[in-house]
Amino acid sequence: MPSADPWAIRMLLLGTAWAALLEQRGAFALHASVVCHSGEAAAFCGPRGAGKSSLVARLVQDGHTLVCDDLCRLEVPVEGPPLVWPAVPRLRLTPETATALGHELVGDVPARPDGKLSIPCGGDDARGPIRLSKLYVLSWGAPGARRLSGLEAVRRLWQAGTYRPQLFQAPDSQQRHWLRCLELARRIPMWELSRERDWRNIEVLPELASSVAT
Repeated sequence: MPSADPWAIRMLLLGTAWAALLEQRGAFALHASVVCHSGEAAAFCGPRGAGKSSLVARLVQDGHTLVCDDLCRLEVPVEGPPLVWPAVPRLRLTPETATALGHELVGDVPARPDGKLSIPCGGDDARGPIRLSKLYVLSWGAPGARRLSGLEAVRRLWQAGTYRPQLFQAPDSQQRHWLRCLELARRIPMWELSRERDWRNIEVLPELASSVAT
């Protein structure tokens, strides 16, 4: 429709539509923001509002490279490490978060229908997949990291890393997605990462984030 909001169309295509296409093609659509350091990637999973974008934005300030924000294409081959593909190099941040992180909100920083800003974030312009070596499930609480293993790791990965659960209503697709979560949890180390929901404590993030992502 000519009157349709271009940003609404963009959000649909790069969100639900992309996730559905990945599922149809047998790829893993992981609800995560990902950064890269020294050739290896770390993924931060969580539902909407878990603070994925704000955490990776702080990591980018500390020298990490943004791989993707909010949704990523993940592959878990029969042999070899899980791989994550780079996506659009932009961060989705609320104006308050962007200001707290020191981003200058000037120039071409368009606002999305959900109120967040779409901030360009340059990197190494990688085109091929990157080895995924660590995965974190985000939660709010006292700062700290706790190792996840076994069925708890699989269950938490399903809860935090499933993008648009309604895409997996069919029994075959649901089973396939559970098996992917199981295989991913078996192959790479997973942690629960807790942070305080208070930007007055923003200076705690660099030490915590850098210690777990490197």
